[in-house]
Amino acid sequence: MGEAMGAKNAIVVSAAADPAEILRAGLVAEPDSARRAAERRLPGRVGQRLADLPLADAVNPRDAVYAGAFDGLEIVCAWEVVNGRGTDYPDGCPWVGPYRWTYLHVMQSAVDVVEFGVWDRGKLQRWVAASIEHGTAQEGEPLAFERPYWAGEYDVDHSAAPFHPMRLGEAALGALFGFVQEGAPDVDPRFDPFEVTLAGFALT
Repeated sequence: MGEAMGAKNAIVVSAAADPAEILRAGLVAEPDSARRAAERRLPGRVGQRLADLPLADAVNPRDAVYAGAFDGLEIVCAWEVVNGRGTDYPDGCPWVGPYRWTYLHVMQSAVDVVEFGVWDRGKLQRWVAASIEHGTAQEGEPLAFERPYWAGEYDVDHSAAPFHPMRLGEAALGALFGFVQEGAPDVDPRFDPFEVTLAGFALT
């Protein structure tokens, strides 16, 4: 069925408008403003500069944080930003940034789990967690791209969820941010993530 494999990411975005429309411009992060964006998410943890990476690679940082602060959008990629948040944040968003909309996307193909969320001025609009072993949890109304998944159009026998979580994860990545990692048959990317560059920093 074309399930996405090998995909892993930890992304938090604050945006004034559709993130894909901003990111598709082929942006290059300015280091000082990127550092400030990273420090907003990880105060006291942002260390020395590392080599920049394209967004395609920066979404899965290893002992590092990659960030960009652009006109109308901040993006921070770091596992430390999303780890340890537990189940508290569907009722309150810890990632509210300088812009109206907050987006979360976390995906790990090794254990077939995905989580994504959307907040408007800190108020939850949609949150989904899906695991091939444990099924699903959700808050808010399904977004348009999700509806075929919940309707059973992508049902698989070996998943506790009514779809393969990684396939939904790729669809969410494409719908929320405009790009994909491994791809999915029903996702049409809006830009090439190798054409956006984020600034890298070590974590202390």
